Amino acid sequence: MVNQIILAPLEESDLDWLLSVEADAREEGFIRGNDRAGHKHYMDEPQMRYLLILQRREKVGFVVLKNIDTKDRDVELARIIISQKGQGIGQAAVCEIVRYIFENLGAHRISLDTLSYNKRAQHVYRKLGFTQEGLIREALYLNGVFHDVVLFGLLAADWQKRGKQ
Repeated sequence: MVNQIILAPLEESDLDWLLSVEADAREEGFIRGNDRAGHKHYMDEPQMRYLLILQRREKVGFVVLKNIDTKDRDVELARIIISQKGQGIGQAAVCEIVRYIFENLGAHRISLDTLSYNKRAQHVYRKLGFTQEGLIREALYLNGVFHDVVLFGLLAADWQKRGKQ
């Protein structure tokens, strides 16, 4: 059983851990990743938020949010990486992230994209009420190949109708 997921600010002292987790995701072919300087730069941006995903006070992932406090109130879930796969942590984490974005950040909608072959993530997003809003063909060049990107969105009103999970 998945214990409660907690989101906490990701600090500069967490960057070594983040880079390690990100390296694993890069090897699996899901992201390009950033270096330490890139992450540090983005962490200092007021429109971005880096959060740790904690379970039983252990780091089990991280999330990067973009477009915080914009006029459109459309927060982008730019990156979510879970270090322990197949244990239900991802779904619980996305559920908590959605709650955080709508309740704490006052967003009107959440946008995200994922690679077309990341079926596990797409399953979680659909299960939690995200709507597939489009497909951008061959939009990402990763590991020597162009890949399609699937766009998803979730409106606050739709989330509220679902009973906030």
